[in-house]
Amino acid sequence: MKIFLFLFPFICLSVGAQDLKIKDDVSLLKTKIYNSKNGERLKLLDNLCTLVENKKEFKYDSIAEVTINYALQLDSLNIAAKNTYKLIFFKNNILYKHDQGLKIFKNFFQKINKIKHYNILGEFYLNGADSYYFTGDKKTALKYYEIAEGFALKVRNKKLAGTANLHMGFALKEMTNIYNSSKKLQKAKKYFNEIKDTTNIIAANYGLALLYSQNGFYIEAKKERNETIALAKASNDYINLALLYYNAAQDLRKTGHINECITNLLLAIEFEKKTGGNDYVYSEIICEILLAYLENNNIDAAEKYLKEINNNIDRFKNDENKENYLEVLKNIAFAHRNFNDALKLGKEHLEIEKRKFKAEKIFEAENFLSKVYKAIGDYKNAYYHENKYFALKDSLFSEQKLKYFSYYQSLYQTKKKDFLIESQKKDLEFLEKNSKSNKLLFIVIIGIFILVSIVIILIRSRNGAREKELLIHSFSQNLISNQEDERKRLARDLHDSIGQKLIVLYKKINGIESKEASLLCKNAIDELRTISHGLYPPQMEGISYTEAIKSLINEIDRNTKLFFTCDIETIDNLIDREHELHLYRIIQELLSNILKHSKAKAVFVSVEKQKKYINVTIEDNGHGFDVSKTINEKNKLGMKTLLERAKNINAKLEFKSVANKGTIVQLIIPF
Repeated sequence: MKIFLFLFPFICLSVGAQDLKIKDDVSLLKTKIYNSKNGERLKLLDNLCTLVENKKEFKYDSIAEVTINYALQLDSLNIAAKNTYKLIFFKNNILYKHDQGLKIFKNFFQKINKIKHYNILGEFYLNGADSYYFTGDKKTALKYYEIAEGFALKVRNKKLAGTANLHMGFALKEMTNIYNSSKKLQKAKKYFNEIKDTTNIIAANYGLALLYSQNGFYIEAKKERNETIALAKASNDYINLALLYYNAAQDLRKTGHINECITNLLLAIEFEKKTGGNDYVYSEIICEILLAYLENNNIDAAEKYLKEINNNIDRFKNDENKENYLEVLKNIAFAHRNFNDALKLGKEHLEIEKRKFKAEKIFEAENFLSKVYKAIGDYKNAYYHENKYFALKDSLFSEQKLKYFSYYQSLYQTKKKDFLIESQKKDLEFLEKNSKSNKLLFIVIIGIFILVSIVIILIRSRNGAREKELLIHSFSQNLISNQEDERKRLARDLHDSIGQKLIVLYKKINGIESKEASLLCKNAIDELRTISHGLYPPQMEGISYTEAIKSLINEIDRNTKLFFTCDIETIDNLIDREHELHLYRIIQELLSNILKHSKAKAVFVSVEKQKKYINVTIEDNGHGFDVSKTINEKNKLGMKTLLERAKNINAKLEFKSVANKGTIVQLIIPF
């Protein structure tokens, strides 16, 4: 899906040279500019820029460049910066010359630190981020979108903050970061609802519909889209209606409803015509109609739209629309069995999509090349591109990712309900506050009396309890330490003695060609290795501690159905070797408990280095458990060992668990 959010706030600017009033105003301003100088000339130039903003027929970009240069001569940085970000927008969204927009951003960047106007700074970074997005560097784009939002929040500019989040949501969507994309789009929608910005509310809703579609949630996408269509119809928002029907058609095509797909595309093109014509939207829809007819084996109808495309070829000349044209040409060539042309066009189309880093488009282009190679009998290349297709498709649409997305969507809805309930509780507490004030005073006095009595009792028993606790702790520490030493010795003995003998035996059995004995011996070696690794992890020898943790997680990830998300910082040499082993055992035991008891689908592991401590967080979406009950049960030795290991390294171990909502474990280790 290539149609992007920037089309939503930009409703077609069909001014045209026939508007005589604007022509007269432009001529008058140019005369005044010629007869003025310094500050007066700059003010008139700025007015002229505003008058012809985004109008190609009046050569807006040339006028803006003159205004910017003159503002810099007069050291008027605010006016220069304002017209710079507007010029970047023009290059990105009107001319589609994104490289030029990026060049303008970079050239002005060194001057931006002298500007103190937060709205101008926010708009400058927003449009610069758009340039990075369009040129394929989405990571840098996200960085500048965040900066733009920061400046917007400083002046409470909710529209700018919402737009920054909207753009981030679409960028993250294309990077297949579905969870964060959903968060940003929801956040943008919140800002736009607060200022009643209908156009951008539609944009955010449209983004969520696309996100649902991209990940196979077609029912949810249809629901979100239908609500948005009703909103767009109420405000006569034809450009968004065209895009929404286009998105509906894409879902119908993916689910095999080609006739309904074509009906929605024809509706989309009718709404596009009502906008006065937008090359970007037109090229997307008209090409999709042609491809739908080809898929429906209606080559005559497809040829009719190819003729329309060729009659309007000027609308396909820019870089944004060229890839649509190539996709049409390659599919037409394939339909006519002109496989050499189809192969050439298919390769060119794939390179463009790779350069723009459009993941979904890339794997579709790989699939097309696989089909062409199969048709010409080159099965080696067909197999190569088919493998690329499935690898990309699996990475985008794996079952685990969809479940992960579904989990976080439900979590988001739950948090909203919890927030509402919490707000209602606070209201009730406020109403009851006055009536409880007298009772509270009496309770406080009684409480103080009871507290003094308890303190006296505690002081008397504290010394004895402290000595007992120290003895227990010392005993537990020695026990665990001796246990680790014994485990390490046994693991090495098993590996160096019995393990080596089994390997020699395995080689000899292979020599006599006894498959049954060879298999039995190999299984024995594997079981011995598993026992040895369980007694003492080999990851703790020969590699850094951080890599040992990653290796542990990767091993569990490979051998289970759990979906892992990790954020692990380097913590090597922050704690001594003995403490590293305790920390490793704690993480190992926690992950083992998740596998055995939680029935979780997804796990998040974070290892973060703070100023004075290491913060380890392990979160799962399993069924949870009663923390206090589990800790106090006498037969729960695993939990007690975890707590004792934490004490041994002076760490704080906390469990937060809610039934059917998962568990969060946090471990804080000072260094």
